[in-house]
Amino acid sequence: MPEFSNKKLLEVLNTACITLDADGIVIETNTVFQSQNIIADSEIIGKPIADFIPEKDPKSLSSLLQSEIGEITLCFTDSQKVSKPISAKTVKTQNEDGTPVILVLLSTGTDQNSLIDKIASLEEQLRTERQLSVFGHIFPGIAHNINNPLAVIIGRIQLLQIQSPMHPEIGAVQNQAKAIKKIIDTISFKFNHETEKNATPIVIRDLLQNELDFLIADPFFKHKIQKQINLDINTPPVLGIYSDFSTAIMSIVNFSVDSMLGTDPKNFSLRLSTDSAFILIDIADTGLPIAATEIADFFLKFIPKQTERIGKQIIDLRLAYQLLEKYKSSVSIVKNDQNGKQFQIKIPCYAT
Repeated sequence: MPEFSNKKLLEVLNTACITLDADGIVIETNTVFQSQNIIADSEIIGKPIADFIPEKDPKSLSSLLQSEIGEITLCFTDSQKVSKPISAKTVKTQNEDGTPVILVLLSTGTDQNSLIDKIASLEEQLRTERQLSVFGHIFPGIAHNINNPLAVIIGRIQLLQIQSPMHPEIGAVQNQAKAIKKIIDTISFKFNHETEKNATPIVIRDLLQNELDFLIADPFFKHKIQKQINLDINTPPVLGIYSDFSTAIMSIVNFSVDSMLGTDPKNFSLRLSTDSAFILIDIADTGLPIAATEIADFFLKFIPKQTERIGKQIIDLRLAYQLLEKYKSSVSIVKNDQNGKQFQIKIPCYAT
C-alpha cells in the first residue's frame, strides 16, 4: 500500500490526523494520532474509512470524498468496548508525486479552520521545496562540470608558482580556488549523504564539520555571530541514516542561532566530547532563554517554524526529539537563564 509522502506536512499539523487514498482507504496515521491511543494502527490502516462512520450513507460518503473540504463523524471502539464519536474535517491534497490523498483532521480541541489554513501554507512551502529539489537532482552534474575546469586552474596555478615563486598574487588566487573547491566538496558531501536512505556508519565529528561548513553560507551565522567550535576529538561511528542525525542536530543548532537574531552579544559554541558510553554534543548560545513555563515539555509541544534567516530552514524540535529517540539518543536543556541556554545531545557510542 502506498504511503503518504508529504511526511513533513503530516507531522507538523500538531493534531491527530488520518490519511486516506482517493477511494477512502486508510493509508496511515500521524504521530499525534498514535500518541492519543485512539485505535491501534493495525486495526485501521488498510481499512475503508467507511468502517468507522456510524449510520453511513454511501452517496454522502462518495460526495464527501470528492469535496475539497468536508465534515465527518468517526466512531472508534476503545479497549473497554466503548464507542466514542469524534468529529473531523477532511481536506483534499496530494502526494509529492501528484496522486490525490485526503487528510482527516480529528477534533481534539484544536481549531481545525486554522489547521486548514496551515495546510495551505505548508503545501505552498512543499511546492517550493519540490522546485528547489530539481537543483538537487542536477547538482552532481553541475559539480562535475565545475570541478573539471577548477582542477585545471589549480594545476596551472601550481605550475605558475613553481615558475614564479615570488609573484605576490599567485598565493591569493590559489587560496580562492581552494575555497571554491571546498564549497563544492561540502555541497557534494551533503547531497550524497542526505539522499542516502539506508543506515550506514556515521562519524558524528565529520557530520558536524560538514553541516557547519554548509551553514557558513548563511551571512548571519558567518558574520554576525562569534563562534567557538571544538570538534577536536575522534568519535566512534554510529549506525544510522545521515539525514536523521543532520535534521535533528541542525534543527537544534538553527533554533539556537535564531534565538540571537535580536539580542547582543551573539556568542555561539558547539563542543563535541565523549564519555564511557555516549557521544556528547553541547550547543550553547547567548540568545533569548526559553520561558520557564515551557521547559517541562518543551520538545514535545514545540510548534515547527521557518527561520527568518537565509535558506528558510524548517526548525522542528519535536521532530528532532523523535529522531534522536529512534537511535536511543536524547536532547535536554542543561542551562537556561537570562544569559542564554545550552542544549546537550547524548548519542550512545554504538547507536543502532
